[in-house]
Amino acid sequence: MKKLKLRLKYQLIIYYAIIIAIVISAVLVYTLQKSDGNHEHYQYAILLLIIALICTLFYISRKLTKPLKAFNDFFYVMSSNKKKDFSKISFPDNEYGDIGRRIVDTYEQLEQAKRFKQEMTNNISHELKTPLASIKLLTDSILQYDMDPETTREFVTDIGNEAERLNRMTQKL
Repeated sequence: MKKLKLRLKYQLIIYYAIIIAIVISAVLVYTLQKSDGNHEHYQYAILLLIIALICTLFYISRKLTKPLKAFNDFFYVMSSNKKKDFSKISFPDNEYGDIGRRIVDTYEQLEQAKRFKQEMTNNISHELKTPLASIKLLTDSILQYDMDPETTREFVTDIGNEAERLNRMTQKL
């Protein structure tokens, strides 16, 4: 966090320096235009200063927009229906890149948790359906067919066993 504050401080200093240089250049150009003497060499110096400022502004704007492009690429990959491959996204080697890599890591952890939850839900659903299907089949058999008391007792015992199995599973959960 301290590193981030320090870098932001330097960026603000650069911005203020550029603004001050632009203001000074504008004042010098205005002053030279109003004077009667031949100040061609000053005009060339000011022109070079303005060109240097424009190049510096261009360079700084590229440095600032590069992380935004990486974030845009990340969100594009994230929103696509294809398999998520974040390895092609290159984040800059600064605070913005650190933030981007943390977002990717967090997203991947959330996706892994989502897959784990889906797997767990599928497994639990399957484990619960098996004893329920047995109970349903046994009760339907008892209700639909005339059975001797011995077979009915055996089916009721099986129903009790399956219910106990369900009870054990829910306690484990």
